[in-house]
Amino acid sequence: NNIAAEGYFKKTMDGVMEIYINGLLSSPRTQFRNNFGNAFVQAFKIPEMGMAATWNAAEGAVKYVGKQIPFTQNKNYFNTPTEGVTFEQVYARMYSYQHSAISAFKNASIAVRNGPDVDKLEISQFQKNTISAKTFGYDENSAIGYGIDTMGKLIRLPGTALVWGDEFFKTMAKTAEQADIAMQKAQQYKRQGFSDDEIAEKVTNDIYLDKGTIKTIDDAKKASVFQDDLGPSISKVQKVLNDTYVGRVIVPFFRTPINIFKMVYDRSYGGVVKGVKVGADVLLSPFIDEPYFEYTKRFKNDAQFRTAEMGKYSMSCLLYTSDAADE
Repeated sequence: NNIAAEGYFKKTMDGVMEIYINGLLSSPRTQFRNNFGNAFVQAFKIPEMGMAATWNAAEGAVKYVGKQIPFTQNKNYFNTPTEGVTFEQVYARMYSYQHSAISAFKNASIAVRNGPDVDKLEISQFQKNTISAKTFGYDENSAIGYGIDTMGKLIRLPGTALVWGDEFFKTMAKTAEQADIAMQKAQQYKRQGFSDDEIAEKVTNDIYLDKGTIKTIDDAKKASVFQDDLGPSISKVQKVLNDTYVGRVIVPFFRTPINIFKMVYDRSYGGVVKGVKVGADVLLSPFIDEPYFEYTKRFKNDAQFRTAEMGKYSMSCLLYTSDAADE
C-alpha cells in the first residue's frame, strides 16, 4: 500500500495538481487582486485607527468633564486603567511603512527561494516542487533533468508570484504592528514614570521576548494577507478537502476566501451582532455583576480593544452611508 501511495501514479497526479493550481493563478487579474487586497487592508488600517484615536479622545473628554455622570461611575467604560488608541500609534504605523519596504523586498525574495512557512496556496504539493528532476528520478545536471526543473519553475511562476506578494505585505504588516505596540507600551511606561532608557529597554523586551506580544504581532501579520487560523473545526474540514484530489479540484483555496468573508462580515453584520450582545449585557446589568458575553467584558475593560472596535465600525458606517447616499 505504501509503495502504491508513493508510486509513479501519485507523482503524476501531484504534478497535474501543481499545473492546475498554478493555472488558476496565472491570470494577471488574479495577481493584481491579491496584491491590491493586501495593500488595501494595510492602508485601510490607518483611517480605522484614526477613528479609534478620535473615539479615545472623546472618552478622555468624558472623563474630564463628566466624572460625576452615573454612567461613567457605574459602568466603568471610561475608567479603565489603560488608555485607548492614540494618534501617536497611528503616526508610528505610518512611519513604519516608510522604512520597511526594503526589508519586505528581502524577506519576500528569501521566501520564494526557501519556501514560506505558511502560504496562500494551502496545498502541500507546492512546497514539494513536484515537477522536478528529483521527483521523477532524473539527475538534475542531465539534459532531461535540467529540462524538467526548468519546466517546473515556469509552471510555478504564478504561485511564486503570489507567495512573493504575500510575504512582502506580511513583513510590512509585522513592522507596522511592532511600531504600533512599541508606541502603546512606551506611552504606558511614560505614564508610570519610567526614564527614557528604562522605557527603551522595557519596550524592546516586550516586542521581542514577551510571548503574548509576539503572538499578537504574528496574528496581525497573518490577518494582513487573510491567513488567520480557522480554528480546530474548520481546519479539519480543510484538511479533509486537501487530502483528496477531488477536494483540491473543487475547493483549491479554502482559508483565504473564508478569512475575506470574515473580515467583510465583521465590518458589516458582525458589528450589529456584537452591538446586540453589548446591549443585552446592559439590560442584564441590574441582575448580574459581570457581563455575560466575553466580547462585552473585553469591550468594557480593555480601552485599546474598545476604541479600536469603535474606530472600525465608525469607518464601516461612513462607507455604507456614503454608498447609500450615492445610490
